Amino acid sequence: PSQQQIDVTLLATSPHTSRVAVTTKAPKGWTAAPAHATATAASDGLPTQLNDRLRITVPAGTAAGTYTVRVTAKLPGAPAVEK
Repeated sequence: PSQQQIDVTLLATSPHTSRVAVTTKAPKGWTAAPAHATATAASDGLPTQLNDRLRITVPAGTAAGTYTVRVTAKLPGAPAVEK
């Protein structure tokens, strides 16, 4: 297997301190860690930045190509953002 690290930056603005739920979905057979995480956005009405690092494990024998790993962030009271 091969492991890659991906840095993720979330920018959020909330009228108060909020919990942000982050989920990661990798192709079948792959591992994404953390798959689920929460972070505290201490925004108080100002933009705030949250940083995290994902570890993606690709199974041995995976054909070369382009694959999608989806990261979704959800702040209470706001629509989810997926990239």
